[in-house]
Amino acid sequence: MLLDLDLLRRDEIPARAIDYLLQHRDTVVFWDQEALNAVLAGKWGALDPRWNHIANPRAALPREGQDGAWIYHFAGNVKPWDYPTADPSHALYYRYLDQTAWAGWRPKRSLAGAVIATYLSSRLRTMLYPTEEWLMGDLEP
Repeated sequence: MLLDLDLLRRDEIPARAIDYLLQHRDTVVFWDQEALNAVLAGKWGALDPRWNHIANPRAALPREGQDGAWIYHFAGNVKPWDYPTADPSHALYYRYLDQTAWAGWRPKRSLAGAVIATYLSSRLRTMLYPTEEWLMGDLEP
């Protein structure tokens, strides 16, 4: 997300977003995203998709850099910092993590993590992924 901070302050976007959330608190699902979408409806533009590649098991991991993805977004419930998996996008996350002060850190292994890792690499997830997207609000019902 790229924001014009002067415009944000001038148009009181944070206050308007909070007002929206207070009005719709019983039905809001994606809090900050929904509030900003409601308040900024018709007043935004899309960034080049390379700035927000969604890590997706049905899509090949694009190469990095000028012609590929610049930022990988881990949307959904399975984050590489929660569960160790063999997913190529998670491996990319750990490669960059290892260039920081947290080099070598990995999430603790657990039975839940093992079950999730098995599910993530299975054909079952490939078949169920449209349902996951729909449940996360990415697809129309």
